[in-house]
Amino acid sequence: FTLQQSDEFEGALGLQWQWNHNPVDSHWSLTERKGWLTLHALPADSLKACRNQLTQKVIGYHSTATTLVEQKGNCNAGLFLSGKLFRGVGLSKNGVFIEVGGKQQIIKKGHFPKLYLRVMIDAERNQHQFYYSTDGKQFHAAGESFAMKGGYWKGIRTGLFCYGKNGLAQFDYYHIE
Repeated sequence: FTLQQSDEFEGALGLQWQWNHNPVDSHWSLTERKGWLTLHALPADSLKACRNQLTQKVIGYHSTATTLVEQKGNCNAGLFLSGKLFRGVGLSKNGVFIEVGGKQQIIKKGHFPKLYLRVMIDAERNQHQFYYSTDGKQFHAAGESFAMKGGYWKGIRTGLFCYGKNGLAQFDYYHIE
């Protein structure tokens, strides 16, 4: 038996997924847009307080997670790592941002209809790096590489998020390599 890690969001969520908080079932869907995971924004001021974070444990010492997100409305959506710390890269109405310790920093201003997000995980050296791309081919570093701390769970987790005043995020896939 091999645990599935990647997901095309074409059926039920796989066993690798867990909700970070008790999910609000009316605010997520796998059928609203066929083949996409939809997360509707719920109020929060940071990743740590974000509801409906879909997460999975990081398996192994080296991996890369990549997703494609489309965001609408006044919300923040993207890819994150968590443990004792919460860090993310994502898309907001103002552009591409990174979030560290509950503080957001816009790293590329503008409106993007879609954004490819990636995190390269090196648990052996505890050095991780976020990336973003507008075309899915050329990825740009999103901030500096960083260390994580396990603490609330064994090891670190990665996953998808959406929070804010209103709006939604739709994720086409989640690939682990």
